[in-house]
Amino acid sequence: MCSSCKRVWRVLDLREKANHPFYFPLEPGQGRRSPLDVIRQALLKDGTPTAYALGAMANDGSFSHPMLRGEVDSVLNPKVNVWTPSFDDPEIPFPVAEPDPITAVQVTRDQIKEDWVFEKQRGVMDERIIGIAPMKEVRGEDGELRGHAPLFRLYDPELQHVLANAEKFNPRNDGGRTTVDQWLESRRFSSFLVTESNARDRRIREHAQGLDALLEGEAMKERRFPFEHGLWNC
Repeated sequence: MCSSCKRVWRVLDLREKANHPFYFPLEPGQGRRSPLDVIRQALLKDGTPTAYALGAMANDGSFSHPMLRGEVDSVLNPKVNVWTPSFDDPEIPFPVAEPDPITAVQVTRDQIKEDWVFEKQRGVMDERIIGIAPMKEVRGEDGELRGHAPLFRLYDPELQHVLANAEKFNPRNDGGRTTVDQWLESRRFSSFLVTESNARDRRIREHAQGLDALLEGEAMKERRFPFEHGLWNC
């Protein structure tokens, strides 16, 4: 009886309507907070789950480099220099480091690492989320969007109990409680694939851009079916 596993990475654009549960509310209200605020409190106050560093190339998905609470705080609450007039000479400004917390408005994407596990005994292909990396917008001095950068990685089995306490808006029933964890596990989100495990460890953006990259992501999804079918013959 054989089984097999394929590792893939996908990205959620939180501005898409289907992904709004992982984005809103931007400001706390009616007993709800954004998932980013829930995660922030869990990391900085509760001490769980563990955040994992990205590595020198920002592509380490091994969950092998846990971050200290101070390191997480410096990522979520970076400091920027604000030029302030000097007490001795108001004409001469000097830099003062002030906190500039990352807000939910800035985190508009999430990267998901998952395994496609085919269980022949049950005859099903399970899509199991392994980790999530919040991605903040990177903007140039002119304010133009330059891309998205992951902040850190979170191991999903550790994150589930945190998101189970993050309530999402239920458009069908104001009194019905539903959580972000339930929304993720039921896979109601919209996403696009960015890479799959391969010999050269290459991401789509390294060899395709724009529409070609989106088409390559769709091709990855299509390759799943012959992959799954072939396992019945092993």
